Formats: sequence, C-alpha cells, structure tokens
Amino acid sequence: MKNLISMTILLLMTIQNSSALEKVNIQKLKNLYKRPSQYEIKNLLKLKDLQSEEVIELGKKLFFDPRLSGSKTMSCATCHQPMLHFSDGLPLAHGFKGVTLERKTPGLYNLLWAKKFMWDGRVDQLELQVKLPLYHPDEMHSLPEKTVMNLQAILEYEQEFKRAFPKSLPGELISEEHITLALAQFVKSLVAPVSAFDRWIAGDEKAISARAKNGFILFNTKARCAECHSGFRMTDDSLHDIGVVSYRENKSPDVGDGQYRFKTPGLRNIERLAPYFHNGSVPTLYDMIEFYNMGGKEKRPTLSEKMIPLGLSEDEKNDLVIFLKTLNSTLNMDFPRFRDP
Repeated sequence: MKNLISMTILLLMTIQNSSALEKVNIQKLKNLYKRPSQYEIKNLLKLKDLQSEEVIELGKKLFFDPRLSGSKTMSCATCHQPMLHFSDGLPLAHGFKGVTLERKTPGLYNLLWAKKFMWDGRVDQLELQVKLPLYHPDEMHSLPEKTVMNLQAILEYEQEFKRAFPKSLPGELISEEHITLALAQFVKSLVAPVSAFDRWIAGDEKAISARAKNGFILFNTKARCAECHSGFRMTDDSLHDIGVVSYRENKSPDVGDGQYRFKTPGLRNIERLAPYFHNGSVPTLYDMIEFYNMGGKEKRPTLSEKMIPLGLSEDEKNDLVIFLKTLNSTLNMDFPRFRDP
C-alpha cells in the first residue's frame, strides 16, 4: 500500500508539472485505482489454523446481535447500518440510552487494508478497535466478562463457536479473544461492491459520463484530492488537520490526535455517507468540495500544508460532485434477524 501511495504522489507531481492535460497518461492514472482481485482478498482474510469463512459468519451474526451490549438492546449494526453503507446518516452518533456522542459514525468498507482506526487513529489493530465501542459506557455499555456470560447462556452460539474455533477447549471456546477476532474478521470482509467507477477503470468507457471523467482528472490534478485520497480505497491512512471547526457540545475543542488531526476516510459510497467529516459538520458533497476549495475554515498553526485555496470554478466543483457519485455501489448482502431478547 505504501508503494501504491508513493506511485500516486509521483504520478500526480508529473501531472501537475505538465503544461497541458493531454500530457497526462490517463491509463496509468486509472491503474492506481484498480480493485484488488478476489484471490487477493481471500488470501488476506485467511487465518492460520482456523476456519476463516466460519469465523466471518460468526462475526456477522455477532455484529447484528444486540445481546452483545450491556442493555441487550444495541448491536454494532445499530450505528453501522448496512442500508446506510455501515454508517447511520447522523452528524453525531447516538449511544447508550440515546446519548449523543462526540463524533460521527464512520463507514466500515475496505478496512481489510487499514493501518489506523478511530477518527483520531489511536488504534492500529481492528481486533483492538472493536473492543472500544463494545465496552464504552456511552456506547454499547458492556464489560468483557458480561459479554462472554451473555453469549455462553445462548445454546446456539456454542455450536457456532465450535465451527469457527474447532481446536479450542470447551472452557476457552466463547471468550473475549474469540468474540473480538470474529467481529474484526467480519468487518474486514466488508469490501465495497463494484461501482460505475470500477467498471470504467476496468475498461467500460460508457460506465461514467464525460463530466465524471473530467471530475476524475480534476480529482487528480487541480483539486488535489488524490494527494490524500489515493488508491482503490481512496485514503492514505494518515492523519491531517484540514481546518474543520471542531468543538464538542460542552464547547471544548475536539483536538483529534492532539494536533487537530483526523484520519483520512475512504471515499467509496461517499455520497451515501453524508454528512461529512469527523463531526458531521458539512451536509453535502458540494459543500465538502467548497470547504476544500477555500483551503479549510480554521487556519490553525497545525493546518496541513496541503490545505490551500484551489480556485475551482462552479463547473469544476460540479464535475467533482458528479465524479464522486460514480463511487456509489449497490448493497449485496443478507443480514441476520433476531427476535427481541
């Protein structure tokens, strides 16, 4: 992934130094956004000495089961709703007993390749990240021992954990480690489905419009989006201060990693993940592009050097919006259903 990002930056420098767009090798640029093969994805999802598909299926069931939470009323899918591309459509997430949380619910697609998790990037493993909302008092409001006891009391889970972890001893079968591993593997399996943009990248010239194609050129040149939103996932997995005015409900600043930096989100299905940024402060794609066009709003000392006014015209901003909409994909997934506990 680091090599891909380096290639992207090198190509972008070449493009931006060109005197005319016709010097751009569009095919080379498109190659940087190719989808990974199913073979690559399956290899990355393999678990040593475990039944990888069974672990994912177990994680899928756990993800939708409210009995993981302390109140037995919230599941991971309460906030990460599949029909909303694993977000919730709210500016700020709602947690235990409806409390408003401090940040927006991020989408979950393409985390198989991610290196940092949470908006402030404070976790470097998905297996550790899934514990944070599970045990946070304002989110799923559970405890490790309580979650394990809840699942041990459900007979159907004993067989499912046995299929996923066949070499485990009975007393070690339903454990915190196995619960978080299964949840993480399911989330890792969530790769964004094929979009119109992917079909164009693969060679179907009719898959997107001429204005969308122009938006793609702008994305990689004048608008400078690809300096951070690069590769298939359209993220550099880094943290940046982009000048978002960021205050909590109690008026204290949300400083992200300590320097107002937040993780670059991927852009797959971006139209359907509104509102935008870590605090949901920008309502539409057009507004988001205008935010970048201004070079951000809050001009702090920590502001990224990449945040400069872009001078985009109205047509250019609209072409970028049209391009970003080609990243939408169709949901294709069956979901477990649970009776009220």
